[in-house]
Amino acid sequence: MKNRYGRNGRQYEIKLNYKSLQYLSMFLHQYKDDGLRDTYEKRMAYDQSVEAVRRGLGEAYKYFLSQGRYPRKYYFERKSA
Repeated sequence: MKNRYGRNGRQYEIKLNYKSLQYLSMFLHQYKDDGLRDTYEKRMAYDQSVEAVRRGLGEAYKYFLSQGRYPRKYYFERKSA
């Protein structure tokens, strides 16, 4: 099956700062059961998004380690039950 996400079927890398990637990762994880994975296409898009965010976090983490630092830990307010 041809991948048709992105512009004209191409996928673009996510290049965000570390804090934004952390927030996006938390958001995707928090709402994954609230309609983000209802259909096959939504599941595929969700999985691609999570993979891209994790790849970006890994690259950022390697960069911090190469600079001799550790990234900050962010604690975002979660939705109430």
